[in-house]
Amino acid sequence: GLGIGGVVTGYVLDRLSRKTAMIVGIVVYSVFTILITASLGFFDMAAYRIMTGVGEGLQSVAFVIAVSAFYPGARTVAIALVQCALGFGQFIGPRFGAALLTSTAAWRTPFYVFGILGFVGAAALVFVSKGFTEQQMGSRSAAALNGDSHIAERLWNRNVVCVLLVVIFRSFPFFAF
Repeated sequence: GLGIGGVVTGYVLDRLSRKTAMIVGIVVYSVFTILITASLGFFDMAAYRIMTGVGEGLQSVAFVIAVSAFYPGARTVAIALVQCALGFGQFIGPRFGAALLTSTAAWRTPFYVFGILGFVGAAALVFVSKGFTEQQMGSRSAAALNGDSHIAERLWNRNVVCVLLVVIFRSFPFFAF
């Protein structure tokens, strides 16, 4: 699913904005996470899991491209921070999923909760400005790249908070199942 999603992303990003691609990817991931609970057997569950991978691949590639373009002078640090947030979500996701499973004794509960959290992440992404997600490397002069005019005045601003919510919420279920 991740491989298919990566290929699909190239096609989609030629036609949609990065922000839209991220939202679509998260929604696909969330819908198919919830649909897993309706599985009747191995093959339909496998198909749903493959489709979660398609959604993950779509949003993940678009997200890394958006972050890389927004921080051209510190691209590697920006991608590293994304990976740290992903790792944080992957660390707490399985624990949260196990807690949901043991507290409710229902295997479907984590899938419902993680699917809903994905929708919360997609909703948070709606509030991230297109100036962040659609930044173009070629649109800045060399002087602007060396300056800090593209950096927000405060560390904790709307874009940073919404992007962190998206990464953490979307990474909860990544290894939880």
